[in-house]
Amino acid sequence: SVLPCCDAIEFMRVQGLAMDSVHALELGTAMMNHGLIYHVFKKKNTFQDDNSLFRFAHALIGAGTDNQRTLTPDDLRNLAEQMRAVEGFVGKRMGTVHEYPMAFYGSSMTDWLMETQGLGKEDALLLGDLMMHQGLFSQIERLGRTKTSSFQNDKTFYRFSADEDQGKRSERNVDHNHKLNPMDVLSENHLLMGLLGTSPAADEGDAEGGDGGEGGEGGGGGGG
Repeated sequence: SVLPCCDAIEFMRVQGLAMDSVHALELGTAMMNHGLIYHVFKKKNTFQDDNSLFRFAHALIGAGTDNQRTLTPDDLRNLAEQMRAVEGFVGKRMGTVHEYPMAFYGSSMTDWLMETQGLGKEDALLLGDLMMHQGLFSQIERLGRTKTSSFQNDKTFYRFSADEDQGKRSERNVDHNHKLNPMDVLSENHLLMGLLGTSPAADEGDAEGGDGGEGGEGGGGGGG
């Protein structure tokens, strides 16, 4: 479902769609400007002769099966609205420190698409990525979490664009009513724990090791 730009340029030349590489670059850029294709990882609107990967905005799903069909941007908007209407799909999600209103998990979207649309996992992830690129939802910025340009099938928090204003207002109200304890961040946030030279894995190991680890050090001292 993805294709390197350089391969697309060669295809356009061989098929006679473009007179030369320069013309092919112009056609590729025009398709991007019209929203027909987009870069998978890079946030740019230029089409270059390199190995950058792009994807078509119209989704071909169920390829090679009786369920093969193409979904347009309008179809994706309809799917997004259907998901928003499902009771419990959108709601409060709790992070390590903050509460995030009007949110949903990436894995919840994948599961819903597979169960209700009869899609395989790969097609469900493709639709999630396309809907995200189309601006129908976006990743919620969280402390210690890297924001990605591609859809994640995990507990990453997302919010539909239609809920963005209300979600932001609710977040501000939560932050105003809840005074953050700095120790909550130091003890629970993985990023800050890393900066302090500790890690959750190490802490868990110490807890499981318990007195055994101390006994080992004590035994070494006794042997000396």
